[in-house]
Amino acid sequence: MSKTSHVYPSLTALRLRDNNISDIGATAIAERLQHLTGLRDLDLSHNYIAYEGAEHLAVAIANFPSLTKLELQKNVLADDGGQCIAKRLHLCKKLKYIDLSENGLGDSALGALGSSLEQCSALTQLNLSSSEFWEEGMASLSRSLPHCSQLTGLDLSVNILSERGFDFFTRSLPSLISLKQINLFGMGIDSMVRCFFSCFALPEVIH
Repeated sequence: MSKTSHVYPSLTALRLRDNNISDIGATAIAERLQHLTGLRDLDLSHNYIAYEGAEHLAVAIANFPSLTKLELQKNVLADDGGQCIAKRLHLCKKLKYIDLSENGLGDSALGALGSSLEQCSALTQLNLSSSEFWEEGMASLSRSLPHCSQLTGLDLSVNILSERGFDFFTRSLPSLISLKQINLFGMGIDSMVRCFFSCFALPEVIH
């Protein structure tokens, strides 16, 4: 990897999906990634990256102003690791695709992500399935979503929200003028009904 970063300084895509990468591996990768300032597509999904690895990756991500696609789904980031990544995403203003699903992010990570999304106006796809956030996290996310006017796809499936949490969410929907698909699978039939009537103009609501 060290040689790769020097031989291919113009590398635009790096995909290391499903490689059993742990914090040690992620830390080593992050150190090399800092040389790849033109990176646009980073896929480290389906690995075992937790807080320590996320902390180092977050520093590297700050050096990718051209990043458009970030896939970190199915790692073990949890709340602390998710916060590390989320706090740096505002520096990647060209991001169009973010997948942080199945990481058990929690409310604090969603709060940090919400703050960053306010500066990610190019975002078109956001996947937060199985993120284990609750009312507070949904409130933070809902405040930031109106800033993502180009968002076309949103996946919030397999999360459990209170009625108040869904109220926060549905209030943000009228601002998402480009939204074409919402995935709400596994969130409860009552939630489905409330959301359906709030976004009846959407081409597709998955439940």
